Amino acid sequence: MAEERRHPVFELFDSNETARSDMRTFLTLLDAEQFIEALAADEELVAAPEPPRFKVAALAAGLSTSVDTVWSALRVIDWLCRNADDLDVDTLVTDLIQFELVRPDDAELSTQFIERVIDTFGPAFNRRFILSAIMRTFKSVEYACDLRAIGGDTTEGNGELSFAPVCVLRIYSDEGEPFVFQCTAPDLERMIEAFDNAKKLLSDSLRKIA
Repeated sequence: MAEERRHPVFELFDSNETARSDMRTFLTLLDAEQFIEALAADEELVAAPEPPRFKVAALAAGLSTSVDTVWSALRVIDWLCRNADDLDVDTLVTDLIQFELVRPDDAELSTQFIERVIDTFGPAFNRRFILSAIMRTFKSVEYACDLRAIGGDTTEGNGELSFAPVCVLRIYSDEGEPFVFQCTAPDLERMIEAFDNAKKLLSDSLRKIA
């Protein structure tokens, strides 16, 4: 007899230590209409693989909730939308009851809530998926600051050791190896200037097509 396929939520809980806690936090928002509306105001933020931390903090402050609650919700929404094609919401809710994350009396409300989340944010995730099929798409960025030792060649007696502060950036896309490079403070300022200008152009474009 063919082995019965496990529902994705079992695989999620088995592979991710914080997933069950995230799901529990997310499900406390069942009647939080304001929360969904606030997230829906910036769908692209929700679909971003690494949302800006200052925006997450602003969302939490505006909703009078904790930053951790917003991060938990974003992680669960990400999982729901990425797995929407493989999810049967009724089965998902039944499994969540089994895990004691949903009370049987709240089954219908939970089903409606999860379906609304997928309907609200799914299109933004689909757009990002389509974009990644056209060209490599941003996934995340890491940075570290360091001092580079320069000079100090004492073998010939004419070198003095000095240090140059640099920032090392590691930028990940949705495929392939990360792009790693170092830059100085003026380099960062130029990048910030370029990114700010690009952001303004994007905002102008969005207003024109709205």
